[in-house]
Amino acid sequence: MDKPFKNLTKKEKNIIIIALVVAIVSLSVAFAATLTSNLTITGTATIGDAKWDVYFSSAETATGSEIQTTTGPTINGKTAITYTITLEEGKTFDMDTVIKNDGTYGAKLNKLTLAGHEAYDGLITYTTSGLAEGATIDPQSQEDLKVRVSMGTITNDNVGLLEDGASLTLTLVAEFVQAD
Repeated sequence: MDKPFKNLTKKEKNIIIIALVVAIVSLSVAFAATLTSNLTITGTATIGDAKWDVYFSSAETATGSEIQTTTGPTINGKTAITYTITLEEGKTFDMDTVIKNDGTYGAKLNKLTLAGHEAYDGLITYTTSGLAEGATIDPQSQEDLKVRVSMGTITNDNVGLLEDGASLTLTLVAEFVQAD
């Protein structure tokens, strides 16, 4: 049996081989294209307004407080409350506050401080209950915070610090950060 490409020149054989390779590659590409399909995704996304709005919404002398204020409580800005009290030995001042989060992010109470009593170390103390440092307020919600300021007993050691009946202006400051 004769070989079909026996009488061809080397150049003609190379042309045939190249033509076969081109044909195989073309067919492979065409086959792959038929296996490929386009995916079309359509839709609409809306991103709402982001808002940070955490603040004291109310502050008032609590019912049953042994000491009344001479001024305040007054909300200053959004995160501070100032008030003046006339101190009485062994008595307490109680204040009820509400903290609101009208924002879109959770807020964490990072730090709560009472300024104005530092010079009266040991004689004036304060405690809080309700919302604690590190606690979170969810968006569109509120939390209660109660503050108690106490005047201790006047002794020979602290008699020069503050006398019974003296006025003391205090500022409660809340620092909030975005919750994790």
